[in-house]
Amino acid sequence: MSNNMEELLNLNSRKKVEKKSIISMDDLRNDVVKMAEEILAKRKGNNYVWGKKGPDYFDCSGFSSYVFKKTGLKIPEGSVNQSEYVNHNLKRKDLKPGDLVFFDTAKKKGKVGHVGIYIGEGKFIDSGGGGERNKTVATAGHGVRISNLDSEKWQKRFLGGSSLEKIAVKNNIVTKSKETIKKGIDTSDKAVTVENKEKLKKDIERFESIFKYLIDVEGGYSNHKNDKGGATKYGIIEIEARKYGYKGDMRNFPLESAKEIYKNKYFYRNKLDKINDDRIALSICDWIVNSGANGVKKAQKVLNTLNENSNLTVDGIIGKHTLEALNSVDPEKFLKAYHISQREYYNNIVKRNPEQGVFLKGWQNRVSKKEDFIKNNLNINNKEPLKNLSEWIDKAVSELSPNLKEQKNENNMKNIVR
Repeated sequence: MSNNMEELLNLNSRKKVEKKSIISMDDLRNDVVKMAEEILAKRKGNNYVWGKKGPDYFDCSGFSSYVFKKTGLKIPEGSVNQSEYVNHNLKRKDLKPGDLVFFDTAKKKGKVGHVGIYIGEGKFIDSGGGGERNKTVATAGHGVRISNLDSEKWQKRFLGGSSLEKIAVKNNIVTKSKETIKKGIDTSDKAVTVENKEKLKKDIERFESIFKYLIDVEGGYSNHKNDKGGATKYGIIEIEARKYGYKGDMRNFPLESAKEIYKNKYFYRNKLDKINDDRIALSICDWIVNSGANGVKKAQKVLNTLNENSNLTVDGIIGKHTLEALNSVDPEKFLKAYHISQREYYNNIVKRNPEQGVFLKGWQNRVSKKEDFIKNNLNINNKEPLKNLSEWIDKAVSELSPNLKEQKNENNMKNIVR
């Protein structure tokens, strides 16, 4: 996990929530899941308290309503009321990330008594505790956690899910083109048009190239005693692999599984496909993989500094306004300031925790490698997205002897900040 948890999303300090113009349901689903995950990452100790609705303590429905509120949606209080807001008849196979999932309890067999937020891959995030037994902070129950919908316990208790899309309709969310979801516009999947096919092709090319670059940077398996992330492979720490259903030894963690996490958690969830400049997309993705939401928050701080009239909320979420700022800023000025910020970030980690000094050289080399690659290999006018990336990676790797490759992988894994 991150060595500077105090810099994770500080929900108390948020001055406002970005007013979003939803481009697609995928965007909205990503925002809901990311907000739930950010609150989970921020958790310190037990934080389930009956009747609490955040920002530090939650019961189950308090958590779901708080997450939805922070992503621009309103739902009622109470799990029963939430289940009735739109029908909760979605079956397990029909669930999508961001949907609400409802369960009964030991005391309420067959009746709604608990709610969570589905995040995909059979997992959901909820705030669990002992109900009315946990009425005070002093008696707080477990709190926000990731649960497995396919476990025996939750399979028996599952009553159904509520569609995030239907909730969006009731909240009058509209697409960027002003066409409402209610009118039947297909916002879950991209319409099959020549324009969208071309964009999808470019998105895939960008992701594939960034993924290949980052795998070269991250290397293979590592389990350094001072790395708080623990066992790691391809830049994926063990706890993250478990979230996505991997149960085996991290030494055997498949590259394809890592690719799915990169694609869903890092690339699309952070809207890197919507950033115009390939250099900026690559640089932000690198820092997100290395340090989570801090990579976005530092970008927002840099944008606020460069654009004097900008007032972005520094929340680690690339919303409409952050995206607009990224697409209007001078790329070279942004990248120069962003990379300086990344170096300072690593230095500050070591100042707070000198034991992390063993990683500092690797962290700084990570930034230098990125700067050199952007300078020497990405088209400065950005006319051809990541044109030379795959060739550059293949050549660099082929020039390494087997022994150097092994040493390189070991050293690369010491670059990880969680």
